[in-house]
Amino acid sequence: MKTPGTILSDPVNKWIFSTAGTQVFLVGGYIRDLLRGITSKDKDFVLHGSAENIARETAGKFSGTFVSLKPEMTYRVVLKNREILDFSNLQGAINADLKRRDFTANAIAWSSVSGIIDPFGGRKDINERIIKAVRMKNLSDDPLRIIRAYRLASELNFKIEPDTRRNLKHYRNGLAKVAAERITEEIFKILRNNNAVKCLNECRKDKVLEKVLHADSRPANMKLLAGFDVYLKNASKKTRELLGGEISQGLDRAGLIRLALLLPDHDDAVEKTRLRVSRAVRKALGEIRCGYSAAPAARVKNKVLLNGNALQKILKIYRGRKIGEMLSAVQKAQFKGKIKTRAGAKKWLLQNFC
Repeated sequence: MKTPGTILSDPVNKWIFSTAGTQVFLVGGYIRDLLRGITSKDKDFVLHGSAENIARETAGKFSGTFVSLKPEMTYRVVLKNREILDFSNLQGAINADLKRRDFTANAIAWSSVSGIIDPFGGRKDINERIIKAVRMKNLSDDPLRIIRAYRLASELNFKIEPDTRRNLKHYRNGLAKVAAERITEEIFKILRNNNAVKCLNECRKDKVLEKVLHADSRPANMKLLAGFDVYLKNASKKTRELLGGEISQGLDRAGLIRLALLLPDHDDAVEKTRLRVSRAVRKALGEIRCGYSAAPAARVKNKVLLNGNALQKILKIYRGRKIGEMLSAVQKAQFKGKIKTRAGAKKWLLQNFC
């Protein structure tokens, strides 16, 4: 691959490198994807000098929108084609910057003078399809990288290197100190990914998911998610386009359904998680629950396991409002795969209502 030619053939890249001089570097996911033969629209530039000035000049030159992300000391330019350019000031040498990054595949830089800069073997790990931490300390410095490791492995179809995965589990308690907004962004990226089930299953097995959702994410939930993904793969193009429509916070309708299937079926389920969701997402989740409750029988593929008379005999109670509530609970449990037979339904009733 002719990396210099590929990078500088982009008019935005060419202008930035010619304007900022020799002390500007392209880093991170853009270089990673380029080495995989993919051109990304999101670019990260680090440079000596004033990142803010270069960002403002770039926004003016290409009619983009300038945004200052002050907590991160990053300056963002959003172009009309939705390309995102992030500019940050380089603290020290480029190798020191790369040493602080999350994973080796992302710790690669390129400059018009030095070409590819890869001090931690990122190209080798990309070729071997491995997610590997640059330093395990970097995981504890920013525990959000724990979730990001699973997400990247899922998105790129990579495997997490064994020592890195052990440390993901080791540092998982650190997620408690990560801002809810940052956690939400990562989880929503997972939920809109076509490999979400695999990713969430690994998070669950490593006891990372429980630190974020505080929910009953048992294998039964994963079976529901897997079932939905099978449906999605076989759905019509029109249905897939509909489910790909965004609700809010970058979460599409398919991701929303995955979230609803993952969480317990009660109104305050979201409040018991580390997620910070918008009103639009909260409203849409409520509509899914209402639709589910309004017609539970239509969602149960198998025949009704118990009717009101059978329930009265099992629990020795009289017909009334509670009978209806119990029947609804049985149907929901059947839909979720918790009960599959009449005998199983009886056992479940006795365990939950006696």
